[in-house]
Amino acid sequence: TVLNVLNSTYSNTYESVLVPLCIAVAGFTTSCIGITVCLIHGIRTALLKPEQEENDRQLQILLTSPLL
Repeated sequence: TVLNVLNSTYSNTYESVLVPLCIAVAGFTTSCIGITVCLIHGIRTALLKPEQEENDRQLQILLTSPLL
């Protein structure tokens, strides 16, 4: 009987820890994915922005050219 009580107590404790642990892992994973997506988007934007500024400058030069 003591063994049965210990097993049920261990089982209840294990289940009561397992659910919050799964929720915590899921939240951590979601946060990591979100942060990664934001970083990738920011890096891509930062890398593409100078090129876009150069294109805008060249377009402005073409538009103000006396050849038009």
